[in-house]
Amino acid sequence: MSSQPASSRMFRGDSMEVASVGSHPEVSVQAEAEALLLLKRTKELQRYRASNEVDTKVRSPLRLYACYGKRPFDILFSVTFLLLVGIWLFPLIALAIRLDSRGPILFRQRRVGLNGETFSCLKFRTMTHDPQARFAQAQKNDPRITRVGAFLRRSNFDELPQFINVLLGDMSVVGPRPHVAELDHVFADVVPGYVLRNRVRPGVTGLAQVSGCRGETRSVRDMTHRIRFDTFYCRTVSFTMDLKIIVLTVLRALQGDEKAY
Repeated sequence: MSSQPASSRMFRGDSMEVASVGSHPEVSVQAEAEALLLLKRTKELQRYRASNEVDTKVRSPLRLYACYGKRPFDILFSVTFLLLVGIWLFPLIALAIRLDSRGPILFRQRRVGLNGETFSCLKFRTMTHDPQARFAQAQKNDPRITRVGAFLRRSNFDELPQFINVLLGDMSVVGPRPHVAELDHVFADVVPGYVLRNRVRPGVTGLAQVSGCRGETRSVRDMTHRIRFDTFYCRTVSFTMDLKIIVLTVLRALQGDEKAY
């Protein structure tokens, strides 16, 4: 992690990488969060939360699918995908990565999962390998992104190894995307309902992502908008909703996502 002050960092959606903004005139996410924390005991913060109100009440956890059907579905779906698609697609992607650039095939990153526990999240490597590189945000037209990596990011194929995480019990096929701990530290106390997203397993895909909430989260307002989708999913999870999100994810992958960089 960079030694730069917290107020000079910002974060980006799914890559969850920190970027230095130096003397950029815009207020950083960290600085905004710190300012909101100072207002925690004032009426100003109460008005802010009222204007960004989100229903933080989770519906009864005793629904059949959420409690007894979702995990079997995750296992069945992941095993089927890995046997029918992963068994031939993964070696092709691995070969393309190896021929395109030096370094490991897989990229591992600690993410926050169910009940705030961290786990090693798997992705296909999409950047040049530099063990000494500091933790930095992926940006549009980032020179570190390889040619193969650019395709993997546009198509979301870089996320496919996370079906292994699903089998290991770290993730679900559908759920809120897992964040790095740095994002949780910045937003947990200032975004209404933020902690509710950790009451379910994080997903390979999610409602927020198919709804267009990808790319950089430059402000608390941006993150609040994204968390609303996450908390809505947590309250209304169902087999039908999971199927719809999976179908929309496939369509987005075929179309390409301009925010997936």
